[in-house]
Amino acid sequence: MKGAAIAALVLIVAGGAGIWYWMQWDRVDPGNAGVKINYCDGTQATITDSRYVWVDWRCERLAEYPTAEYTIDMVNRGQQGNDSVPCVMKDQQTINMDSSSAWSVDPARVGDLYRMRPNVPLSSTGGQDIATLVVRSEIRAGIRDACTQFGWEEAYGPRRAEYEAAAEKAVQARLEPVGIKVRTVSIRDMDPSQALDALIAARLKGQQEVEAALFQQQQAERAGAAEVAKARAAALLQEEQSKAALVKARADAEQAEVATKAEAAKIRALAEAEAEANRARSASITPTLVEFEKWKRWNGQMPTTVLGNDPTMRVEVPAAAPAATR
Repeated sequence: MKGAAIAALVLIVAGGAGIWYWMQWDRVDPGNAGVKINYCDGTQATITDSRYVWVDWRCERLAEYPTAEYTIDMVNRGQQGNDSVPCVMKDQQTINMDSSSAWSVDPARVGDLYRMRPNVPLSSTGGQDIATLVVRSEIRAGIRDACTQFGWEEAYGPRRAEYEAAAEKAVQARLEPVGIKVRTVSIRDMDPSQALDALIAARLKGQQEVEAALFQQQQAERAGAAEVAKARAAALLQEEQSKAALVKARADAEQAEVATKAEAAKIRALAEAEAEANRARSASITPTLVEFEKWKRWNGQMPTTVLGNDPTMRVEVPAAAPAATR
């Protein structure tokens, strides 16, 4: 009985020692980083990997911070609230910036974060956390810092990407010393103030009026150019018609000249032919032919009138008509 009691006591002591030893170990879960604080000597150690850690229950304590990435959106949600960042630009115009930022705890800097905000969670529903007390306020301050480097027209227009990069750099510079890594700061929308909105509307109206006037001027110039082109085309057409009429007149004159020359040549040829015929006819008349023509035309009657005593006026009657020659 006495030996059994001793054995039971040894077992209880061994079991208690085992339980006590086991209770001295803690672990850092995946996705977290740990800080082991030694309250006896004031030292601390950072654990960035997931493993079991020996924690002396008398002096040490292990604190964990998640190292997963978080997102903070600060936008104008209308009736649900306006959380956008009022930003005064370099030219003193105000723009409300809607932003989205991705951030996480630097595993190697969790000790610094713990020293600054001991026992403060990264996020919570009550707002007393690192995300609200540190990250959100520094993001807003960094966005405002970047606004002072740009005019509203630059941020709206050709230098928007530069402004967004400057805002990201300013936020990173503010949060890096406290152990927060900011991967990106994105400007999702820009909402001008009422004064700036009125200025933009007035400028757009003026620009539209200038564009309308320029369009009317261009239309008038086009109309004038069209009239000039029309007049030029009419003049060219008239010139072409005049040239065509001149060519036709020349052709008609040449044709008339050719016809006149042909007619003259024809008349000249007929005259020459007739003259040649007359010459041939004259060459063929002989005294015998003349006498023959006389007798061929005489009707056989003697004259009944004597013209005085002039012997030259007497008509000689031939004794007999000569026979016709064949």
